Amino acid sequence: MVAGAGFQVYLISSLSQVKNGKLKPANGESYTSSDFKNYDFSNEQVAVTYENGTAVPVPELITDTKGYAVSPELPYGSYVVVESTTPENLKTIDPFVVNVEDDNREPMQWRVFDDRPFEFLLKIVKKDAQTGNTVLKAGASYKIYDVTNKKYIEQVVQYPKKEKISVFQTNEEGYLITPQELKCSTYRIEEVKAPEGFVRQGHEESLYDGATILSPLEQTAKGTYKENPQSAIEITVSSNTAHQIDPDTGAAIVEVEQKNDEQVGSLLLTKKGEQLTEVTGDSVLEKVKTLVSKVKNAVSGKEETGIYKDFKYEETGVEGAQFEVYAKDTIYSPDGAKDEEGNLLVRYEKNDLVAKLTTDEKGMAVLNNLPLGTYYLKEVVAGENFVLNTEQKEFTLTAEDDTQAVVYEGVTYKNERQKVSVSVEKKDAVTGEKLESVIFGLYAAEDIVSNQGEVLVEKDTLLEKKATNKNGNLTFDSDLPHGKYYVKEEVRKAGYLPNEEVWKVDASYENQNLEKIVLSKEVENQPTETRITKTDATTGKELEGAKLQVIDKDGNVVEEWTSTKEDHVIYGLPEGTYTLHEKLAPYEDGYVSASDVTFEVKEDGSVTKVEMKDEYSKVEISKTDISTGKELEGAKLQIIRKDGTVLEEWITDGKPHSVAKLPVNEELTLREITAPDGYEIAEDVTFTLKDTMEVQKVEMKDARTPEKTTEKTNAPKTGDNQKVWAFVLLALASAGTVTGVTVYRRKKSRMTENKEETEEK
Repeated sequence: MVAGAGFQVYLISSLSQVKNGKLKPANGESYTSSDFKNYDFSNEQVAVTYENGTAVPVPELITDTKGYAVSPELPYGSYVVVESTTPENLKTIDPFVVNVEDDNREPMQWRVFDDRPFEFLLKIVKKDAQTGNTVLKAGASYKIYDVTNKKYIEQVVQYPKKEKISVFQTNEEGYLITPQELKCSTYRIEEVKAPEGFVRQGHEESLYDGATILSPLEQTAKGTYKENPQSAIEITVSSNTAHQIDPDTGAAIVEVEQKNDEQVGSLLLTKKGEQLTEVTGDSVLEKVKTLVSKVKNAVSGKEETGIYKDFKYEETGVEGAQFEVYAKDTIYSPDGAKDEEGNLLVRYEKNDLVAKLTTDEKGMAVLNNLPLGTYYLKEVVAGENFVLNTEQKEFTLTAEDDTQAVVYEGVTYKNERQKVSVSVEKKDAVTGEKLESVIFGLYAAEDIVSNQGEVLVEKDTLLEKKATNKNGNLTFDSDLPHGKYYVKEEVRKAGYLPNEEVWKVDASYENQNLEKIVLSKEVENQPTETRITKTDATTGKELEGAKLQVIDKDGNVVEEWTSTKEDHVIYGLPEGTYTLHEKLAPYEDGYVSASDVTFEVKEDGSVTKVEMKDEYSKVEISKTDISTGKELEGAKLQIIRKDGTVLEEWITDGKPHSVAKLPVNEELTLREITAPDGYEIAEDVTFTLKDTMEVQKVEMKDARTPEKTTEKTNAPKTGDNQKVWAFVLLALASAGTVTGVTVYRRKKSRMTENKEETEEK
């Protein structure tokens, strides 16, 4: 007999579902016990009895030690009796029907036999600890340990083959039910394998921000992962344990939820690049070397150039770089949950932005609680002084097994430091000629500091000196950090005015897409200006055709040219004393070389003007008596060039004839066309005028014509030589006169032809 069992009595006709017609007899006639097997009596009113004419609810009937319970008198009717209190570890009996039909004061007896212990099927449901959803994946595996009896549960399955099992696995709906019933006891549910994407019970880790545990569903840069293992579930099952009834088999089912944390990933991003750490060039040894170099250069006359401050860089972490994390592929909720349309729930669509990161002072950034999957990183801000790295880097978060709660992944980005190039192009301001060997100095326009704020180079420090090459260009060799600088001319090229302009160079970091900041400046220098004129000493007009030279104090020819109608301008003569020398005068035009002209060039912006005047050649031509040396009148003379051109023609007047501007250093011919009366025509006289401003002299002497002698005899005497010779001389004289006239006419004709040709032209 079982004591302590409790029963409630309900009048069937008063039950709500009977009254509203929802519950009808299964047999179509009268209600039986089976009609009430799954009926919910929780909201129904118990039956009543009457005491002194007053309706009183029938109390719960509790069995005594003998297993008996007696109800008060009940009015006529059909009643259903429900076990409301089940003794521990016994099964609840099914409801049964009692019909009160007779008026009898003796109690009606019902003996209920149910000595079976309470048994149940154990249902384990796998839950996602973060979402609370059932994990719709098969494969979670468990062992069930009977703590009371100290043994693992083993049961026999019939399908797909008969075998004894001790590990129980969830199905695709995320739960398992033991194939056989268990007895009341205390059980420990031990997980031996978690479903994909989840941490096996006992290996959990939590993200702590101080003492606070952060939600695994929150992607964050905060916190540190620490072990936080969860104990296995223990459950003590008795007949009082809440349970379900299988509607098909009537078996009791005790349900247990076992939760698992999702496996997550933690990304450690490291950004590296070259950072300015020190500047060399101030050591005692370096100062001594510099002093020795300066002394040597002073002795040799050379100007020192080179790098005075050497910037040193080291690869360290880059602060302030910004990155974006994107999902490479669609990432689904690991619990397998679906939406109303049956589609898997998505955490991140393909190419969704997942998070933004910024590196700290160590060049690092952390992103915790990433769902497992494949991602890629994009750099969006390179960080101060660096070139943007456009490479997209992928990383995949995959757990090795279900004991790995956190998958750690590291990605390193290295960025190139943005370089600075400072160049100068040096040109002649007038001619555009590129100027070589002009030295410029590069200076710091502000303090140069390290990342820690230490002043490495003070403002206005000379960093480097460098000279322009043959193309007039220079690019400073210093590996400059970003900042502000200035450039100025240190040593100018001789022959040019100093350029006092200071070029302010702003090499501040602005555009992360530039590999190099290229800054260049075209600097012009005004050359000295020397204007040289070559003029006719008489007319003052520019004289063409003279070959002139400018010679320096050491005798070097620095410029040579042939004069034209315009001034000859020389740019860029260094300051000093020079000589203007006429190498070759326009002899053909009758000029003689001028004396050298000494002049000074100053590099003060003034224009040096030099004039050289050429004098004409001068010659006096005398026509004299060969015997007396006296000047003769009446002789017609010509000065003729080799080509027959008559340069001068005149009739003597008894005085020397002056002729100017005859060609110099050229053989000329003085020819007598007509001799004075009583004189013989003289032979041609050739002469060459020298390159001198002195008056040169040319003389032509005439002999008198011999007097004629008359013989008294008519016949010449044989051997009379005097008469024979007179005849010969007369013949010769006649022949010479003809010849002279012929030549004169021929040459005159040629002169006429030349004159006509000139006029036609």
